[in-house]
Amino acid sequence: MLPGLFIVFEGPDGSGQDTQAELLEQHLESLGYAVWLTHEPSNSPCGNKIRKILRGEHPKPDALTIQTMMSRDRRWHVDEIIHHLKSETIVICVRYLYSTLAYGQADGVEYVNLWRLNKGFIRPAIAIYLDLNPKEAMARVEHRGKPVELFERKEFLSQVRGHFKELCESGEFPELKRIQAGGSIEQVEGSIWRLIEQVVNQWDRVRKPE
Repeated sequence: MLPGLFIVFEGPDGSGQDTQAELLEQHLESLGYAVWLTHEPSNSPCGNKIRKILRGEHPKPDALTIQTMMSRDRRWHVDEIIHHLKSETIVICVRYLYSTLAYGQADGVEYVNLWRLNKGFIRPAIAIYLDLNPKEAMARVEHRGKPVELFERKEFLSQVRGHFKELCESGEFPELKRIQAGGSIEQVEGSIWRLIEQVVNQWDRVRKPE
């Protein structure tokens, strides 16, 4: 068991993952914890190539190839995550293997193939899935004033949402907790903290027994 605490944020584009991850980072640091905030795709050479594909700067390969690239990038990234967890740091990661399972299936890859690529990776103590209806998600994406990326289409995000729902209800991922992301930033932050606080307190009890 690694001495740090691993937390993941998941959800469709526009669900507020980056905002909520940053708010959680700030709150945990204010409580005196060491925190490392990271994202996938990572900053590895493979991760940088994936981002260019998502932005339309490189042609999109077939669905299985891009998800294989995601998993290759994750293999590199997990080494960094483990390095930080070894020093009792709280690692917050925006997107992880659950995105591969949901987006990959929506893009036409069979679950068995996606799981084969990802089953060996460490699992977080908790993964927050920010659930948002596709219409609102796309409205947020378009409001940000940046070019729409590869998977940012309402019909596609509807499929992604369905696959995230399946993951939450499958029983295979008890760490994956659904939060409704349609409220205000403050409301969503409060809902997230009610879950995270329990996990942090339990982690504290294990590493600092009375």
